[in-house]
Amino acid sequence: MGRIYVALDLETTGLDPENDRIIEIGAVKFRVADQPGEEDEILDTFQTFVNPYRKLARNTINLTGITQEDVADAPPLEAVLPDLEQFVGYYPVVGHNINFDLRFLQANGALQGAIGVDTFELAGILLPNAPRYSLGKLAEYLGIEFPTRHRALDDADMSRQLFLALWERAWRLPPDVLHAIVAVAQRSDWRLRSFFAAALRRQGVGEGGPRKVRELPPIPPALTFREGAPPVLDIARLEQFFAPDGPLAQTFETFEPRPQQVAMMKAVAQAFNRGQHLLVEAGTGTGKSLAYLLPAVEHAVQAQEPVIISTNTINLQEQLFHKDLPRLQQAFDKPFRIALLKGRANYICPRRFRDYLQRERFTEAEARLIARVLVWLPQTTTGDRSELLIQRDEQKYWPYICADQHACRSLGCGPHTDCFFYRARAQAQGAHIVVINHALLLADAAMDNAILPEHRYVIVDEAHHLEDRATEHFGGRIDAAETREFLRGLIAQPQHGAPGVFRALARLLREDKTVLPEEQKAPLRRLTEELMQGVQQAANHLDRMFESVELAIQPHTPRRGEYDAKIRLLPDIRETAAWHHAAQDAEEAADTLTRVMQGIDRLTSSLNMLIEDLDLDRWSLLLNMLYVTHTQLDTLALNLRRIVIAPDANDVCWVRVNTRWNRLELNRAPLHVGNMLSENLFGKRRSVVLTSATLQSDGGFQYIRDRLGVPHAAELAVGSPFNYREMALVYVATDLPEPNSPNYARALAQSVMDLARATQGRMLVLCTSKTQLRRLYEAVADPLAREEITVIAQYFDGSRHTLIEQFKVAERTVLLGTQSFWEGVDIPGEALSCLVITRLPFPVPSEPIIEARAETYENAFYQYTIPQTILRFRQGFGRLIRSQDDHGIVAIFDGRVASKAYGQHFLNALPECEIVYGPARDLPPLAERWLHPEKLFFK
Repeated sequence: MGRIYVALDLETTGLDPENDRIIEIGAVKFRVADQPGEEDEILDTFQTFVNPYRKLARNTINLTGITQEDVADAPPLEAVLPDLEQFVGYYPVVGHNINFDLRFLQANGALQGAIGVDTFELAGILLPNAPRYSLGKLAEYLGIEFPTRHRALDDADMSRQLFLALWERAWRLPPDVLHAIVAVAQRSDWRLRSFFAAALRRQGVGEGGPRKVRELPPIPPALTFREGAPPVLDIARLEQFFAPDGPLAQTFETFEPRPQQVAMMKAVAQAFNRGQHLLVEAGTGTGKSLAYLLPAVEHAVQAQEPVIISTNTINLQEQLFHKDLPRLQQAFDKPFRIALLKGRANYICPRRFRDYLQRERFTEAEARLIARVLVWLPQTTTGDRSELLIQRDEQKYWPYICADQHACRSLGCGPHTDCFFYRARAQAQGAHIVVINHALLLADAAMDNAILPEHRYVIVDEAHHLEDRATEHFGGRIDAAETREFLRGLIAQPQHGAPGVFRALARLLREDKTVLPEEQKAPLRRLTEELMQGVQQAANHLDRMFESVELAIQPHTPRRGEYDAKIRLLPDIRETAAWHHAAQDAEEAADTLTRVMQGIDRLTSSLNMLIEDLDLDRWSLLLNMLYVTHTQLDTLALNLRRIVIAPDANDVCWVRVNTRWNRLELNRAPLHVGNMLSENLFGKRRSVVLTSATLQSDGGFQYIRDRLGVPHAAELAVGSPFNYREMALVYVATDLPEPNSPNYARALAQSVMDLARATQGRMLVLCTSKTQLRRLYEAVADPLAREEITVIAQYFDGSRHTLIEQFKVAERTVLLGTQSFWEGVDIPGEALSCLVITRLPFPVPSEPIIEARAETYENAFYQYTIPQTILRFRQGFGRLIRSQDDHGIVAIFDGRVASKAYGQHFLNALPECEIVYGPARDLPPLAERWLHPEKLFFK
């Protein structure tokens, strides 16, 4: 007889078990075949509406199809729960993100001891190649039919079908993979250990899947760098590629000749020929990727040296590597090779992973991560962690299994082994075009080209992000809770999970009686004890330091609130007695950590010799963990010195605190990255091209030149090929209260609702803070829902990707977003016909980095704040027109654009388009006419 499960789903009025209510319960009891010849079987179903004794929000009705009439005569929850508990019994409960459903039920006293089996968790392990992991997307990926309505019994049955598909995937895993998962699970408290144990038993009476033979891409020969003067690119030859009947037109389906694209290509080629840096702003629709890729490829092939292409986002990286460059390989008349390279820590180290499997105990998060890797490792050809769905609580274990410069050995590591990092690096050494991200570009520049292939030419796309990425890269942080957990973890002997690295080493030295003689173990034991004492001393000093920091900032700390406060560390804080105490303890801790690191150096040196001499492979896990520990301690000591003890003159330091959540974090960031970039990047490369759709502020490049440290670069601005005058109408509402006035929120909500009715949704609303978005969402969602216009919002209704995908296909929908929606949102066509900019996206002036950088200007508002805000404003504006067929309206509900002297600077930064000023009430009828040209009698 097979195992019995119950698939369960709830429909609720919201996401909070304490304040929201259950309105429908659906469940399917089913038997899973665990013997050959048996069939899966549905045993029973359970469905009931539940009366929430409150009015249903229109959004809830639209989403679920459940009406007020459906629940009005339904039984109360307390009458339903006994029947549900009897239906479920003691069987495991299956569902997609089942913890959400169980939390609601358990908050009401039901299913307290239920064992949850999460299909989201299982899918993340067993389907590493799935594009998305929502219930609907997984059903689509696996060919499972799913209903269009969002109802409890339907979703429960879809979870059942997904579970059965995952069950088959599990027991058909290669036997060695499944055995390894079970072995790890049994050394943990992972809830899914019984699932995988059952899969192993099922495999014992059937056939496990064959191990797939992974074919790794061949390693190309390294490029042979040609000494002497670089080749001169033939610009006329390159221009022929862009002809109406040229190679690009024959290869790229949507290609069309664009003068702006050719102008940019010529500028990039000239910059390479002249050995100069270049700033290029290319408007939306220019096709800037091809404009820089073609001269880059031509130069790389002629000179036999790589050209580095750096991006900020993964999306652009993947577009270049998987779409644009492969197509260009077809169009180009000479063969060239491409490579995608990431930082070392992005790659799994198979040897370190094998060592890690030898641990005695694992936490639940560790077991989950290991299972993911075990399923994925035989399939991957890159070893890149981005292919894995790593959860937040699993992140901290990745450093123990990824490639690490300290743990890499001369023997057993290299491009001709199974080391993914060395293979990726070897691929890059033989590539003409190497695609990377800004973080790796900055790391390589700081390490004097120790990571990337030797190169002289760099193209930085999405260059408007380079300052922010450099700020992050050259900065640092100390989180109090994380630091305490980290140090305690090094010496802990927990009830669950593996002992800390020093505790584990001490025990191994004490218990190992096989190979290592006593005269070699004794000094190692003493050294290990000293290291544990040192870590404890450092932890004690840091506890006192954090307490002193809290005292020092107490006068500046706001009352308990939902959001974090950032307190800049200025002399009035650093000169207090409490801060002096903090600095003393920080110095003691840093000195102690330095001694611990010196001890680790001696310990790893001794262990390395022992491992080589005595072949003690089982000790290598601890050795790897010691390397990771050394790196983490080094970073901690550095940040203690740079933030607390002796801050650098070029650093901005601050404390991030939240008394409600007991959060304390010390931070530092460079005041100005331009000098660093000038010295480490621009000063060491023959030509660096910086490009983006938004580099100019107020009609020029001066702001970005100053920020990035490129005062003498050539410049070019190529406009968009789009006819914005016919495609986009900009309406500036002149009668709304100023954004900081008390009546603004109400007026904004009314204006958004009036406009949404006129445009029938199809609207993206850009907010500037989470607080503003929440208030707007609460004000407009229900009134618009009553008119069958759905409002979806960041933070409330799903991830950024989920919301964008939902918005693309939904009708009569308004999408509210904050920071991340101001750029990178690409929704061509009628789905997005109206863009609302609620207020100018000024940076928060009290933000420590913003405040400190503003102080370096004579007129900070016009020299720093306005240019920075214009860039953000232009990025937001760019969300509307994404293709030649787009047509829409940009509504600016910030009257300062019309009433303040600086307002015209923002409008001047936009492409040439129709701009209208007027009261908000006049916009809806104008919008209707603009979106339907046949009704347009406005000029």
